[in-house]
Amino acid sequence: MLPVLWLACGPPDGPTVAETPPYQAPIVAPWDGWSLPIGDGRVLVSNAGLLTVRYSEPRVAELTAAWRTAFTDAGFVEALDHEEGGLVALRFVYGPTQTLSLAVIPRPDGAVVSAALVPDWPAEGIEPVAAK
Repeated sequence: MLPVLWLACGPPDGPTVAETPPYQAPIVAPWDGWSLPIGDGRVLVSNAGLLTVRYSEPRVAELTAAWRTAFTDAGFVEALDHEEGGLVALRFVYGPTQTLSLAVIPRPDGAVVSAALVPDWPAEGIEPVAAK
């Protein structure tokens, strides 16, 4: 019965799954205020605290250098540089309380760069939680 319906209605019109372009998230603040080396990367996640970009080539050393430069140019100071098994983990600080963690992760089909930003906390007005 399905072929009869197909013949009656004709082939489907419109885009197919194969024609759908890969998802690209818009870059939002604060990431859009810095000169980040997105280049040919595809932004997977972009919100106030997280930015994740996928690259189709495994250029870990090149990506690490470019992203390190971008964040130091934005005023961050590098506080940690760790590499293990091809993964690069960097931590930056900005002022006394703001931190940014950056990971450059190799993948068989490319690389992923992910940055997590912990914003400034107000110096006053926060009461410690009492232990129970």
